[in-house]
Amino acid sequence: MDTSDDSAFGHDEADITIISYVLEASNAGKSVIRLLSNDTDVFLLLVYWVYRANLRCKIQMEHWDGAILDINATCDDLGPKCLQLFGMHTLSGCDTTSYPYGKGRIGALKTLLAGNFPGLADVLGEVGATEADLLEAAKPFFLVLYDQPPRTSIESARFMLFTKKKRKASK
Repeated sequence: MDTSDDSAFGHDEADITIISYVLEASNAGKSVIRLLSNDTDVFLLLVYWVYRANLRCKIQMEHWDGAILDINATCDDLGPKCLQLFGMHTLSGCDTTSYPYGKGRIGALKTLLAGNFPGLADVLGEVGATEADLLEAAKPFFLVLYDQPPRTSIESARFMLFTKKKRKASK
């Protein structure tokens, strides 16, 4: 059984297993944990879990080229956005989702940093979340990402974006 409370994850995905080992090493009292990876998903999972679990040991991620990322410093810089960052990444194209049309990770990150999207931390990743809960949590982020008015429905936003694209194509 997977639980977020005890950091024990029975999941076959290597990224999740790596994070589980980091959390176990921290719980065992290690003062510095460094892992070698160039994977964006691993970086975001580290930022999310170091912040969420309030890890005090030094967590570093070393890239293959020798660059070292200080995960603790990233968490200090982002604060509560660490919890929203993971949701933003999930919506903007991680291993298991498609990318939003015409929007890349940089645009999604800029949108996240410029606004506040608490639903990205409150609903995404929760075991009991329904599809309706997920859609409601993601809606404010996608509306800002696509420059749509705040109270627009997702269906209206899709229609507006589609017709705008069609008008440009016909010219």
